[in-house]
Parts: sequence; C-alpha cells; structure tokens
Amino acid sequence: MLDSLLFIKLTHYLLLLSMSNRLHLFFLSVLLLSVTIACNREDEFRAEHPKNLQYASITDYSIGDLFISPQPSIEGGGNMTFSIVGFSGPEGLDDERMASYISIVPETGEIILAEYCQLVEGAYSLDIKAENSKGNETFPKAFNLIANMSEANGINYTPSIVSIRGKDVDFKTNPAQVKGGGNFTFAFSEPQEYLQIDPQTGQISLISEVAIGDDDFISQKIGVIAENELGESYNANAIEIEVIGNNVGAILYNLEMGSHQRTDPGFLNGGSQIFMDEYSFEYDGTPGTVELNNGSYSYTPANGFRFQWYSQELAVTNELEEEVFEKLALFHPSNGNNNTVSYLFTDAIAIPDELKGAYIDLMGYSMAGKVLHEFGRLSLWAMEEVESFDEEEPEFSDLIMVSDFLQEKVCQYGRNDSKIRISDLMRNWDEFVDDNNNNIPAGQTLNGGRSQHVLPAELVGKKVRLVMKMENFNPQIDGVSAVRGRRYGFWKFQVREQQ
Repeated sequence: MLDSLLFIKLTHYLLLLSMSNRLHLFFLSVLLLSVTIACNREDEFRAEHPKNLQYASITDYSIGDLFISPQPSIEGGGNMTFSIVGFSGPEGLDDERMASYISIVPETGEIILAEYCQLVEGAYSLDIKAENSKGNETFPKAFNLIANMSEANGINYTPSIVSIRGKDVDFKTNPAQVKGGGNFTFAFSEPQEYLQIDPQTGQISLISEVAIGDDDFISQKIGVIAENELGESYNANAIEIEVIGNNVGAILYNLEMGSHQRTDPGFLNGGSQIFMDEYSFEYDGTPGTVELNNGSYSYTPANGFRFQWYSQELAVTNELEEEVFEKLALFHPSNGNNNTVSYLFTDAIAIPDELKGAYIDLMGYSMAGKVLHEFGRLSLWAMEEVESFDEEEPEFSDLIMVSDFLQEKVCQYGRNDSKIRISDLMRNWDEFVDDNNNNIPAGQTLNGGRSQHVLPAELVGKKVRLVMKMENFNPQIDGVSAVRGRRYGFWKFQVREQQ
C-alpha cells in the first residue's frame, strides 16, 4: 500500500528520470497517473464514517457583504462532499429565500453568503451533511453566524443602464441594491426634471411622458442616496438612464459585473470558462495544435485571476472631480509563456423578431507589447441558446463568427507606457500621447477604443449568447520572442437594437 513518503520518493525519482529524454517523459506521465489512481484508492480504503465536523463561529458578519467561511475540519477522509440540508434563523426568512442567499462549496465545505443578500439581523444556523464512501452524517447547527447591521453602503442597480421610451410611463427599473441591512429609504442626490424614485424600493420611473424627437435621446448618470438607521450611502453613478425616441435603438443587454472572489470571476449576467488540454487552431490558413496550460487558474488575493476573464473594479475621477468606481472585464495571463484559451460568455439575450437587427457595442483596450498576431487572437462569436447549455461546463458548439482579431479594433498601447493608467484611459482616451507626441500607438486610438459589430441576421428573433474568445499562445511556438503582460479590458459590452 502506498504512503506519503513512498509517493514523494517515487515522484522525485520519476522527475530525475524524465530529464533524460522524451521517452522517459512519456513513462513519467503514465507512472504519475498510476500513482494518483493508487493514492485515490488508498484514500477510499482508509476512509471512515464522517464525524466531528467543526466550523469557526462567525460573529462579525455585516449584512450584504460577500462572505466565504474558513474551510471546516472533519474526520473521516475519503473525498468528502458537503451539502446544506437545513436552515434556522430570525423570523421572516423562509428556507427558499435563505437558500438564494447562502450556498456551500461541495468539495471543501466552505459557506458562501452572496453579495447584497438581504438577511435580517440576528443569529443563523445551518445543518450540514457530510458524505464519503463509508456513509453520510448530518450535523445539526454545524455552522453558526450572527448577522449585524451596518450603515448603508454599496448602492447600485442591476442592470446599471436602461433605455426608456419617452412615452413609457409604466416602465420601472429594478429595485436598488444596498448593503447594510434594515429598512432603507432612497432619494436622488440632485433634483431630476423628468424622473422620480420610489423612496422604499429605489425603483426609478418617468414622472410623465417626455417630449423627445423620434431620432433623439437623453442619457444621464443618476446619483442616488440610500439611508438606513445607521447611516447613508451615496453613488454618483448609481445608474445610467437613457430616454430615447422611437427611432433610437434601445439597449437589450449590458454586461454587469460584481466583485470577483475565489469561486466566481464576478460576472452577474455572464460567465467565464477556460478550455483545457489539447487545442487545435488555424492562423492564416495554417493549422496547428498546442497543449494548453492546466495549472491553477482560480483567484487568489495576491495575484487575482489568471488565464481567464474576470471582473475588476477601478477608481476613476469623473468630470465633476468625484471618485467613482468602474468595473472592467479583464483578461490577464500570468506571463507570456502560457498557452491558454479563455471564454467570456453572456447570459441568453432575447432578440425580438420585429427588429431590423441588433449590434454589439464594445469599448476597451489592449496592452500587448509590439507583437499581436504571432501569439494569439481575440475574437467575438455568437451562438443560438440551447437548453443543454451548462454554465459550469459550457460547450461552445455551432459558433458563428461576428468579428475576428478584436485586438486591432480596441485602443492599443505598449507595456512600456507605464505612465498611462487604465483609469485615466477610461476617462479620456484621446488626450494621451507618448513622449514623442504620438498617439498610443499612432493612429490607433480608434474612437476611444470603441467598435460596433452587427449581429448575424439569422439570429434575429432568437435567444443568443455572445462569446468573447481569447486564444493566448506562447510566442515561442512560432519562434517569436515572448512578450509578457498581455492584457485586455472591456468596460462596455452591450447589445442594442438596430434601427
């Protein structure tokens, strides 16, 4: 029977052996697989019935904050899995509502409280079931938490931008989202000419019909104040509202981003996935195959996400010299020697069949050094929604090309332009020049990094998903020197009606 010491010694020997030639490297792969299987079997052999599940008690949780508990301790081993089988808490919250706020990581037992969850102040307990090959055990009130009120904070809206026709007095935004708990009241930070806000829910609507030309629109970012009994929250850009005429295309989809954390890259109405193992590609008519990195790609506080798309928040000073927070969808490989393919995909978007069409509106940047084509490709695709689509393990079949080599259609600047801050680029692209008084690079500002792409006509009248695909290859594949730090960012990813 294998033990840990034998595994370490055998692994060390195999690594030394693999240095000799590629044949030995093949045998190394086979033997390591055998060792892994043997160790897994040993874990199952040594497993015992689950017992003594213990979590740290949490007494300082602020309502609405994103929370991930420490991993619990448990005896029994054998590939343990965990599930929540019961809730208890203050009156007014049923199990269904609590289940929408609280979840568990099956493989580790970590408890997650969703950001902006609206728990009631008080004590909560969870009944946890642990299961392995030897059986299962339910541990009543294994996890305990005290939820505390705090002053109102973090007010925002989802979606963060909406279109309202000038005559649509029945339209209302979704309720405002606020952290802190308790009963909130809402108000505009400045008087509004044609908008009103519900003081209990924060929903915004038209006071009355707005006289606006068929080809005109009014766009405004709205400041909102939320207050509970402990304090208030102010967001100068809580939501953007467009009042549009009959001939102006309404927004159908806006990529919404929240806070990323270890188990979630932070997209509220989209997802991110990495393609692993062997990958076939074609550039300029030449086919090729590459082995993709299967290394760690989850979020860590020190390094952020690597190899995949994730949401990142940046502080930006707006035209009123107020500090506001903007979120970007970022792709940031750990270095220039990784071969990775990462997808950013939207939720299903309904494209009404009465429309003439729809288009995708993007705004972003590429920080890629001097070489672009030799190591990868950023492209935009569309696919018809299918019932079998699994956001945890999506399969991207029957993709329709919308736009290729997007890195040429966004604002590009080199890694050596260290004096340029992304937050400043977001505010005013066209003002930035390098030391030689050239644009960054010359002629590539491209209308502030903005590009528009028509959705294929055959997808009008259907539900579709859009897919941003990043193929990031090691330049050494084609004999090109590695260029590290290739990053891509988008803070506008929208779908609009085509009029």
